[in-house]
Amino acid sequence: MILCLDLGGVVVRVRSTWGSCADAAGLRLPEEFRDRLVGPDLVLAAYQAGEIQETEYYQRLSESLQIPSEDAPRLHAAILNSCYSGWAEYLSELNSRGVRTGCLSNTNEAHWRTMLTHPDYQAVQMLEPRVASFLIGHNKPSLAAYEAFSAAAGPGPILFLDDTPTNLTATLPANWRGCRIDPSQETLDQARHWVQEYWEFLHSS
Repeated sequence: MILCLDLGGVVVRVRSTWGSCADAAGLRLPEEFRDRLVGPDLVLAAYQAGEIQETEYYQRLSESLQIPSEDAPRLHAAILNSCYSGWAEYLSELNSRGVRTGCLSNTNEAHWRTMLTHPDYQAVQMLEPRVASFLIGHNKPSLAAYEAFSAAAGPGPILFLDDTPTNLTATLPANWRGCRIDPSQETLDQARHWVQEYWEFLHSS
């Protein structure tokens, strides 16, 4: 069995509005942009798909939100908000049971650097394989993204946990089962439930 995890909203806490990011970074943001959601941002989506590079992304972000260009990297960095509690220990437990644990994330070069180097993101660093949208040139829910993870992980049944419904209603490969995580709650107990249910299903057949 292979557990494929989304990162933001499953393993990693993320801030959902540009206003909350600005507050965390200590930056001023025009009032009309404070409630704008981070997730649907088309500039961010292009960056996460590898369509534009980091410098261009920051320039376009600053223009889109009408902030100084030097503030854009700090605002973007503040999307990340550490890991949900307990994940590193749970991943160790799963690995000891023979469950492989990897990730498939719509993410970008700047956040990837942080998550792979900062000690707050130990759980992310434990995952293998790690497949990132900007490296493969495809965002979920593109079928190519799921196929890229399958190729990296090798054969076996895959349980996929994600917080975004559209990523789960996509046509997943035949050996995948998708289950939703609610990011507004602690995510670990939800993951334990889905993993145990799928484990029992696999071992009952």
